[in-house]
Amino acid sequence: MSTFQGLAIECSGDHIATCVFDAKGEASALRERASAREHARHLLALVEETLGEAGLSARDLAGVAIDVGPGSFTALRVGLGTARGLTQPFDTPIVGVTSFAAMIEGLSAPRRLVVPLIVAGRDQLYAGFYRGDPQGKLSILRGPAVGSLPVIEAAALEALALCPRGVTPWFV
Repeated sequence: MSTFQGLAIECSGDHIATCVFDAKGEASALRERASAREHARHLLALVEETLGEAGLSARDLAGVAIDVGPGSFTALRVGLGTARGLTQPFDTPIVGVTSFAAMIEGLSAPRRLVVPLIVAGRDQLYAGFYRGDPQGKLSILRGPAVGSLPVIEAAALEALALCPRGVTPWFV
């Protein structure tokens, strides 16, 4: 069993989630709940439940991974503030992970333009743009976009124009 124990916090949207993870990335003690516009009220209790189930305290953590969006600005601030409050007394490292990076983690997409999509509210979407090399390894192609479906479609066509001929899009 690994001695590395980290805490993951996701709070970019209407749900919040926490879990403990080990050096291999295996998760345990997962907790989640709906929390639209009430992250400040619920997140710390969820963290305490997660750590309690895992038999850990904030002092025991080797690191904290926090979702840095895209998402609700206020929700992201609550998550970052909570992570900072847990880690600052013990000088524990924090790493930010974008929602897009989390969505594509472990994907192999040879010669594909991978476009992870997240609902941004109303008729808006957030979109990321990643290019898969011939072996399937993904790398960021361009910055993210936000807008209505026609705006995202135009951004995807612009991103596709930056790719070699024969690359096909894959919306995730």
